[in-house]
Amino acid sequence: MVIIVLKVKNNMGYENILNEIWNNPPKNVPNIVNNLKRKYNHTIYEVPDKAYMLVIELNEGFYGISWVCTKPEYQNKGYMTNLMNKMLKEKKGMFILKTDSATGFYERFGFTTIQNTNGKYIMALFNDTDCIDF
Repeated sequence: MVIIVLKVKNNMGYENILNEIWNNPPKNVPNIVNNLKRKYNHTIYEVPDKAYMLVIELNEGFYGISWVCTKPEYQNKGYMTNLMNKMLKEKKGMFILKTDSATGFYERFGFTTIQNTNGKYIMALFNDTDCIDF
């Protein structure tokens, strides 16, 4: 399996990826993506033409996982598992994400639910506590 890592600083063509997976993404997606690409360094993890994940560096050692997408015909085949494993080997610190349906998937990697509001879950993972200085 080929995994491509695209490290991007303040420039991203992620809208094309979202449009490829969702023929008609929600109307707010372009605005959200444009705001992200202006504000943050980010990395796109990709199995070409199959699965994509955006990791945003919110601060040193603090990452947001966003827009996790797998084309329907490739779901449940391990592509996103491979992307998550690669990302968690490369990046160390605290990770946060929001999901409404994939809690079991993220729990396999050690994520813990820190908030549940009406079926919207905020999950977090620390894979290197030395990266966090309080």
